[in-house]
Amino acid sequence: MADIEAFRAAAGVERLVMIWCASTESFLRASEVHSSLERFEDGLRGNDPNIAPSMVYAYAALSLGIPFANGAPNLTVDIPALTELARRQGTPICGKDFKTGQTLMKTISRRDSKPGCWG
Repeated sequence: MADIEAFRAAAGVERLVMIWCASTESFLRASEVHSSLERFEDGLRGNDPNIAPSMVYAYAALSLGIPFANGAPNLTVDIPALTELARRQGTPICGKDFKTGQTLMKTISRRDSKPGCWG
């Protein structure tokens, strides 16, 4: 979290928004470590393998009161622990996948289009 604060200071900004737009992570099912903020923080300290990198970034952002937008189809903030933190901090969370709707529309539209019309 010190890196985020250092960036804020170096950039001379007061407000930030963190957007996760990295590659899709390995599939995870919600587990006990995701069930509450207390268990999640214990899992962070214990390096629990069920805590994905995007969850670590989301936790850091939300802990600092920075809104977090998930742009990949990951579990990330769709767990009780991080929604609890977002509520506690009064910080917005959003997103599931930036491309899902576009991909769906292209798939549907391609059925009736000439080959090569869509990028």
